Amino acid sequence: MNIVTHTRELVSKADEEISSGDLVLKQAGKEIAATEKKLSELATTKDRLMAEGLNKNEVELKMQELEEKRVVFLEKQSTQQATVEAAKAARSALDALELLAQLCDEKLNQVEIPELGRICDFQAQLSVELRFQEGVAKTCRLWIGESNRPVREFELPVKSSIDQVRRGIVPAALKWVPSEWLPVRSSNSNRHESDSAIILVEPKVSALSELYFIGETRTWVPLRPDIQWMETERRSRNPHDWNSPQDEVSVMKKVKWGVSEDALGEQLAKKFEECVLDLDRKSEDPFLAMVEEKIREATQPVDQTIYARNTVLLKTGEIEKRIGASFRQFVDAPWTAETKGLWANLKYYCEQGERPRFYCCEVDGAYGFRLRTRDHNWIRGRLYVVPDALPYESGSSDVPEIQKNYGSSVLVRLGRLILKVEDETVG
Repeated sequence: MNIVTHTRELVSKADEEISSGDLVLKQAGKEIAATEKKLSELATTKDRLMAEGLNKNEVELKMQELEEKRVVFLEKQSTQQATVEAAKAARSALDALELLAQLCDEKLNQVEIPELGRICDFQAQLSVELRFQEGVAKTCRLWIGESNRPVREFELPVKSSIDQVRRGIVPAALKWVPSEWLPVRSSNSNRHESDSAIILVEPKVSALSELYFIGETRTWVPLRPDIQWMETERRSRNPHDWNSPQDEVSVMKKVKWGVSEDALGEQLAKKFEECVLDLDRKSEDPFLAMVEEKIREATQPVDQTIYARNTVLLKTGEIEKRIGASFRQFVDAPWTAETKGLWANLKYYCEQGERPRFYCCEVDGAYGFRLRTRDHNWIRGRLYVVPDALPYESGSSDVPEIQKNYGSSVLVRLGRLILKVEDETVG
């Protein structure tokens, strides 16, 4: 919608209505004046007839007819006067639009204004981000414009009878495990619980306009209460020195337009004020229903994830009973040329009967350990036993598969047990 052309058309139409209305009003005035002149002449004739004692009935009938016409003309004049006044008021109301069109043309350098069918259509410009707390979906952030400099942003709570976690998420306790060694590989397998947010919706149109035309109401609605644009000004480097060199600087300019509640951002804020994204039902609002569906696609109930949460703290002896056979396979595995460094130290000490001290991690089957060495240092590490309920292929060799051995840490796999050994100095 070209605001300059549109404004000119409205102004031209309003001026034509005033002009034609004035002509009709002027004609009504002439008709009233002519009628009153005739009435005056008949009144004179009536007085003459009365003075001469002649019959005045015919004159009185004509005067009565003219009086009725005069009343009609006066009503017509009154109605037309109101019409003209309304047309003038409508024309005066266009003064603000003329200023806005001038502002768009001269300051914003934008006369083609985006058109929206309804206010709610602007929701296509919203970015949506799902945020997690301790791995659970808690809120959705919606914003207009750039993420780091939003024009306006909103936060809607996410509600569900069962906690929702990110679909295909790798728990933080297992982020050290190579993705190809995980029991389930997915497009999200490189994402961890430390990722506190994911983008669900990106706007279809990246560039925002300071002004929009709403087709449903035929109104111009600003993006924010203050219409903003940048101007270049020359400013002295030293305002106290008249001879100081001047530089061109970009300055933000603002013009207050309407009341704040009229702005798109304010109208959306009012809409979202009491909104909750309830995943147990479908919202009646199409946009919110779409966001809820995006959340469902990106998450899953916590009780359906393959990585069960560990809720019990076990002692070293209890953990040894759970992983004893698998861990013993590591200890009893043949020595090879790759058995060196921390892995060799751990294997040697365990072969000599030293017992690592185990502790539980957040995920069932994931543990950490520490082993005191004879030179009073510590070897530490983490291990993960893939649950028997999950299909898993790791080969049938008795020799551990070593993926990484850089001296400070080593990754080893044998059967369903994955082990990472680190020096105590490693963070």
